[in-house]
Amino acid sequence: MKKLKMAKGAAETERKVLLAFTGLTVFAILVMFVSLSTDYWVVLRIPSGQYRNASQAYVTGHHSGLWRICREELDNRSIPVIHST
Repeated sequence: MKKLKMAKGAAETERKVLLAFTGLTVFAILVMFVSLSTDYWVVLRIPSGQYRNASQAYVTGHHSGLWRICREELDNRSIPVIHST
């Protein structure tokens, strides 16, 4: 009788674990379909911009996806520099 109760408890636990992993698998497949079907799924906006010394430009935004990454920049050279003498 005791073995039967233990077997029943183990079967219940195994069933719950299998159900949880089935749910996680369905969620992972859904995330995979979304990532494959959209160009950009991470969008970052920087309202005031961030200056980069390497490119001498202001980064104003960033789009990132599975297939491509795009950075929006304002070129600093487009603004005329006034030198005072």
